[in-house]
Amino acid sequence: MNHHRAGRLLSAYVDSELTAAEARAVQEHLLDCAPCRDAYENLRAARDLLAGLPPAEPPAEFWAAIRGPMMRASAAHGGSEGWTAGATPEQVDAEEYGCGCFWFQRSP
Repeated sequence: MNHHRAGRLLSAYVDSELTAAEARAVQEHLLDCAPCRDAYENLRAARDLLAGLPPAEPPAEFWAAIRGPMMRASAAHGGSEGWTAGATPEQVDAEEYGCGCFWFQRSP
């Protein structure tokens, strides 16, 4: 694996998102490449620090500010196409609209 490709895969490697073959290739590269090892250690340390933070909840104003555009986006899609705005991200697919990300849930 070349240095450039390994560097691009380090974040996914830290998060265990690579295939077994990719992970092995990155591991082998890390054995021989001090700059990538340093980058890997920095990414791992950052991940560990971030994991220790409490979950952040957006203020109520945030949800109020996006609800209007979500409802307008739903209406712009005809409202009759079986999509309703306002579902949680865990329930739906994200659809990018304008400069924000809005979630729509297919109605049964």
